Amino acid sequence: MLFWKDRSDQNICHICGASRWSTMMKNTSEGKRTRMKSAKIVRYFSLIPRLQRFFKTKKSAEEMIWHSKHRNVDGLLRHPADGEAWKAFDSQYLDFALDPRNVRLGG
Repeated sequence: MLFWKDRSDQNICHICGASRWSTMMKNTSEGKRTRMKSAKIVRYFSLIPRLQRFFKTKKSAEEMIWHSKHRNVDGLLRHPADGEAWKAFDSQYLDFALDPRNVRLGG
């Protein structure tokens, strides 16, 4: 659950009842103090511009299409492209698999 917009003032998850905060004890010269810290933080990063910047360099672009030029034929798994999951994905999504520059992100 995101504690955002209309739920920004809540301190407990309405789904599972977990606290929004984790408490930390801190020793100071005045004694022990309790500090409230967010239990989890969601960070957003825009993936498409990062991948575009990554592919601008020739070296990284060549390394990202390595799997299409150097497929393994001896049956040993040396790259995820040699695995059954990659082959199943390629057979299910033929249009996506045709362009070796398409990036497969694991989940």
